[in-house]
Parts: sequence; C-alpha cells; structure tokens
Amino acid sequence: MKLPDIIRFAYLASTGYPTRTLLMLLAMAIGAGSVVTLSTLGDGARNYVVSQFSSLAPISLSFCRVAPRRWADRRRFWASRQEI
Repeated sequence: MKLPDIIRFAYLASTGYPTRTLLMLLAMAIGAGSVVTLSTLGDGARNYVVSQFSSLAPISLSFCRVAPRRWADRRRFWASRQEI
C-alpha cells in the first residue's frame, strides 16, 4: 500500500465509526494519564524511603575499611588506622 492509500484508509476508518474513535481516544488519554500518575507516585515513594534511610544513617550504620591483602600494605593500613 502506498501512503495516500494508508491515509485514506485511516480517515475512513476513523470517520466511519465515530463512537469507536472517541472511545479509543479516551482510552489512550486514560492510559497516558495513568502512566504519568504511577511514575510520579513511584518517584515520590522512592524519595520518601531514601530520606527515611538517610536520616537513620548517622545513627545505626557504621563503615570500616577492609585491611589490604599484602603484608606491606597491611602494616601501613594498621599504622595509619583511624576511626571513621
């Protein structure tokens, strides 16, 4: 099919059944709106959880360095060790 045929076919299909066309447009609008809404809610929930965990970090989480494997590096590591 050529481009003019495709355009004519789409025009006749959309004007031939106006109720079906209207319902299809409504369904696409609802679908796009729901995607935007769920993305916004998911992003907001993620930000809330991250903020809750970041408020706990100084209290309950502690980080320590791991000693190196080579003996020469271990001596330097333990000599310069300080609390983080």
